[in-house]
Amino acid sequence: MKQAVCILLRKSDKILGVARRHDHNDFGLSGGKVDDTDADPEDAIVRELQEETGLKVDRNSLIWAFDMVCKGGKDGIDYHSITYTADTWQGKHTQGDAGPVQWVTKEQLLAGSFGDYNRELFKNL
Repeated sequence: MKQAVCILLRKSDKILGVARRHDHNDFGLSGGKVDDTDADPEDAIVRELQEETGLKVDRNSLIWAFDMVCKGGKDGIDYHSITYTADTWQGKHTQGDAGPVQWVTKEQLLAGSFGDYNRELFKNL
């Protein structure tokens, strides 16, 4: 089983969202797959956040929030997906290697292509 990671960053009543490359109105959390070059999931989310948003987060500030096995994603592979939160980060968000990055509402995340996962995440926070 492969691993994936994402991070929930909050600012007031908004959440940092990253739009999908193919649909700039489809927002999800910043994250991605854990690569062979990553020492662990924490290293992966630090890397993914910087690649996708330009923001830097210290791995020591990461807080585990939720994890779940996602069966047969778009590539047909099962993923163990881990979500972290962090109270502090550095930098100003910019568009990285994915789509546009902006502060969005919870409802926008729930309407996105990862809505089912995000619904479970919010139930467990």
